[in-house]
Amino acid sequence: MFLLALGFGLGVIALTQAAVYNTASHEAGVASALLNSAQQIGVALGLAVLAGIAATVTGTSEPGAAADAQPVAGYGSALALAAFFTSWRLGADAVDSAKYWATWYPGGPRRRR
Repeated sequence: MFLLALGFGLGVIALTQAAVYNTASHEAGVASALLNSAQQIGVALGLAVLAGIAATVTGTSEPGAAADAQPVAGYGSALALAAFFTSWRLGADAVDSAKYWATWYPGGPRRRR
């Protein structure tokens, strides 16, 4: 949980800086409001999708399945989907980062001799 909180905290700072970095001083308030609105909408939609998946999987009754195991299966499916999308996004960010650094250092990383 500590690593999750640390990563989220660092990510929010980087996202905020990227969103308002090149804005004019008179537009900074609008950029900040747009960023906060986008974060709130993204969290609400993400939670709604994951809760819908958990409820759907929990609501399906398999013959012979214990009633206690159904919520575990529902939450497990939702968390597995969230982990998939998180790892997919991290992979895309790693590719984007590699492309970015390749433009700044075309010869590759400098090695000390």
